[in-house]
Amino acid sequence: MTTHRSRLYRVAGRPVCALPYGASNAVRSSGADRYVAVTAKRTIVRSLLRLAAKAPDSVAMVPILPLDQLPSLIDASAVLARVEATIGAEQRLWPVAFWPTQPGRDRLYLHLLTDSGKSRGFLKIARDADACGLKHEARALQERHGGSGLLRTPKVLASGGDPAENTSWLLVEPLPSDARPARQAPDQLLTEISGPVRHVSTEELDQLSWWQTLGERLSDAPLELRRAVDRLIPYGVDVASIHGDLRPHNMVASRTRIWVYDWEESALDGPAGTDAFSLRVLGGSLRDLVRRIRSLTTDERNAFVWSCAFGWARASLPWRSATHAWNESGGWKQ
Repeated sequence: MTTHRSRLYRVAGRPVCALPYGASNAVRSSGADRYVAVTAKRTIVRSLLRLAAKAPDSVAMVPILPLDQLPSLIDASAVLARVEATIGAEQRLWPVAFWPTQPGRDRLYLHLLTDSGKSRGFLKIARDADACGLKHEARALQERHGGSGLLRTPKVLASGGDPAENTSWLLVEPLPSDARPARQAPDQLLTEISGPVRHVSTEELDQLSWWQTLGERLSDAPLELRRAVDRLIPYGVDVASIHGDLRPHNMVASRTRIWVYDWEESALDGPAGTDAFSLRVLGGSLRDLVRRIRSLTTDERNAFVWSCAFGWARASLPWRSATHAWNESGGWKQ
């Protein structure tokens, strides 16, 4: 088994990136370029990583650690060995590791690069509660078959896991080299993700894939959201296929198509309109969020209630934050 060592880079004490030790400058530079810069701060971090990648190993002046000793509860070295055996890698792969922006998440991301710096695939590794999300994403991507029309989804190259360690991994094709941020999603993209909208009656609600979990978690939601859901239950809900977290950091444009990735929050029967709300309502300051919600029509606001409920069922931080913000402004009572 190949022994991998990495140059560990931290920002404000937190691990951000590990570039492969012993790799060529082309591999390290390509690895630094993989750091996704969707904010001004992350753009600065990527610039610093690009400068650091140019330094030879002898003057790197950062910790050099084996892959299995990186600051993570996940043994990336053991997983990588299983991945290489699964895909039958004929040449050495150089892993470039990245950590999630949210602290405390049990996961690690690896870009697997060839000697030329070309990406062989993007590997997501998760354990415990996050492991279920990767299994769900693998199924969702396989159902999409790479997308069609304007929508493009990464194809699954391999997936697996270790039940004893409660760990799952998912290897998908890399994003194209010409990928650029996609700040907006045309209506066509939303339609292709959604597919047909269907109505679920009150009597059919318990058949929704997320309904039982909602019942378990809604008790922790603000009282006014619970009352709003109770008020809408007699009318049923319109559902469709949704991504669940369709925001700019999960989309890139390439040529004539838009790549959409990170399908862990997806559902074939999520509240219709959830993805449109994710793009056009969530994010920004509290004042902006409240202003956007208040601009919704009555029908749109009712749909927004169901999207918030779905967010609670999936323990989605952005949707929970939106729920609390709207609740603190007294919005649910209006």
